Amino acid sequence: KESSLLAFFGTLGIGVGLALKDNLSNFAGGIIVLVFKTYKVGDEVNISGEMGYVHDIDIFSTTVRTHNNDLVIVPNGSIVSNKVINYTKTPIRRLKFIVGVSYDADLDIAREALEKLLRDNPLVLTDPPVYSHVDAYADSSINIALKGWVTNEHYWTVYKETLNGIKGALDRENISIPFPQMDVHLNNVDK
Repeated sequence: KESSLLAFFGTLGIGVGLALKDNLSNFAGGIIVLVFKTYKVGDEVNISGEMGYVHDIDIFSTTVRTHNNDLVIVPNGSIVSNKVINYTKTPIRRLKFIVGVSYDADLDIAREALEKLLRDNPLVLTDPPVYSHVDAYADSSINIALKGWVTNEHYWTVYKETLNGIKGALDRENISIPFPQMDVHLNNVDK
């Protein structure tokens, strides 16, 4: 009977230990987050792939309000063992757009039209300068990477304005944005 009782308590201890392991990890993670001030309420962050604003921090978890207004609770144990990006801690932020243009397009004209779109926005910084380059030769397009810098507070405004203006900037130069397509060649085989 005594060995059965010891086996029972031993099994119970292992079960409780395993159940508490995650809570202890989250508790330790919470202490690290609070002591090192990785982020604070209101900061724009990307935590474990969840992008948004820190809504709440407690000892076991961090709540992020995503750009879709969802509240996502992320355990602090996973936060300290994963990548955290705190956009609020840097004064400027780089914009990057990947824009596909037709293989028939004049790349110099396309790049200049895209760069002008960013340069003409008064919220885009002049230093570092706006620039672009060919990013990839994709299946249906040549992809151009367009990059520029803005202050953190203007990031989303300029991001949306630029997305809204890309097609018009290219249309003015008669440069098309292709859609995925496939050429099919049929061979006539005599039997």
